[in-house]
Amino acid sequence: MIEIVKANSCNAIAVLAIGSDHYKKWQKNSLPSLQLYCEKNEINLYAQVESLSHTGDNRRSTWQKFLIPKQIETSYPHINNFCYLDTDIICNPFAESIFDSQISRKISLVSQFKNLPFNLEIAQRRMAFFRNKYYDRNYPLDSSLFMSPTDIFEYHGFKTFDDYACAGLFMGEIELCSDFLESVYHKYDDKFESITEGDEPVFNFEIQDNFEVSWLPYKFQTLWNFEMAIKYTHLYSDQSSDLNLIDDAILSTLMDSVFVHFAGSWPEKLCWEKSRVFNQPDIIRTLNNYMDYLRSPVTGLPRGMFRPRKN
Repeated sequence: MIEIVKANSCNAIAVLAIGSDHYKKWQKNSLPSLQLYCEKNEINLYAQVESLSHTGDNRRSTWQKFLIPKQIETSYPHINNFCYLDTDIICNPFAESIFDSQISRKISLVSQFKNLPFNLEIAQRRMAFFRNKYYDRNYPLDSSLFMSPTDIFEYHGFKTFDDYACAGLFMGEIELCSDFLESVYHKYDDKFESITEGDEPVFNFEIQDNFEVSWLPYKFQTLWNFEMAIKYTHLYSDQSSDLNLIDDAILSTLMDSVFVHFAGSWPEKLCWEKSRVFNQPDIIRTLNNYMDYLRSPVTGLPRGMFRPRKN
């Protein structure tokens, strides 16, 4: 585990960026915003760049998120609180620290079913419709995309809960969960069959079955698939002709978010790879000015009649 940002605090964000190609992609697309965020909010930033898996483990590397708290505890014993992030997450560097929302003795998650600022079924239906129209005519219009939390838990033979998190972000105290999450990693093997081919069903069951959960607002893990389906449907058919369209959409999303997650493997994710948001000083300046403006008081006092001036 390598140190990217050293801060004078006991809080740390950590990512899994295993393999040189994965690490380089994260450096290019996500690190610029995350580094600014950590420096501004006095948060340590670490990246796990080498595999932690034991011999013969054929699971996807995302399972190793269960080992991250133990790695932090071993490598950086002064850290008390951690936040794990998937590598395909960018952030609003001028937003508040996520650790300001941490509740002692609870694991913090973000739901992908509840407290959403839009109608979930409409977002899912748009996603299915436009994937079928523009990406693959074989993409089903009715599929596991519409499973409820209960459906997902029952499918995997788990006790059911009425909410379900996106496993790309979770936060807690090292002392509370490092040993337990390490044991979860060793509890399952590559014979476990997941509907997502990953760790997310296990993650949701084990966390909710063993800890009290603090459900953070959606802004702490804004899901790009949903945002694009609800607000930016033009990007399904036009992701390459004008990269400014992508940058404008991502900037607009960041204005309402702390973290934006480009989860999944469908072409929506390409927006993360194509975005130039944090390579453009004017966009960074606009976002900074906007966040400053949100924190300033307004009076509502009349200022007279104003009309647009011609350039």
